[in-house]
Amino acid sequence: MTDFVEKALSARRESKYIDFKAAVDFASQSAWPEIVKDIVAFANSGGGAIAIGLDNSGNPTGADVAGVAH
Repeated sequence: MTDFVEKALSARRESKYIDFKAAVDFASQSAWPEIVKDIVAFANSGGGAIAIGLDNSGNPTGADVAGVAH
């Protein structure tokens, strides 16, 4: 596992390298600007991870994240 993935799995709060998303509907065009903004910010700052399906405290939201895997 990469360092960022390990940090994301153990994180309990967002940081410069970890961003939590409670849920993301990739079918919705309004979701894309936020995801792209986060990706660009991580690319410009040395990397990071977006954890989908976690609230701001790092707790699972129960959101269906199966679409993310595809």
